Amino acid sequence: MNDKTNGSTKDMAKVAFYTIVIVAALMLVSLILDMMGLQAGLVGWLQAVGALILFVISAIVGWQYCRQRNWFVQLIFFISVAAILVSILLPRII
Repeated sequence: MNDKTNGSTKDMAKVAFYTIVIVAALMLVSLILDMMGLQAGLVGWLQAVGALILFVISAIVGWQYCRQRNWFVQLIFFISVAAILVSILLPRII
């Protein structure tokens, strides 16, 4: 493994770690607000934002895996991305 790949892997691991910590804090705030009965709409949006942050990180890693694959794998990737985005955002908008 060359130095560039090793550095990139370490950077991605660091981003993933801090993302998990931030989303965990966001979810805990959401849970506390929900248990207190405050801002039910805000709780749903906080959870959606947390899910989107985790999704973006996993989508970046997923794209690194499938960007060199054939068109069919890339098509499945983009369909999956669209399905996840719709399932997270659509219930919040409607």
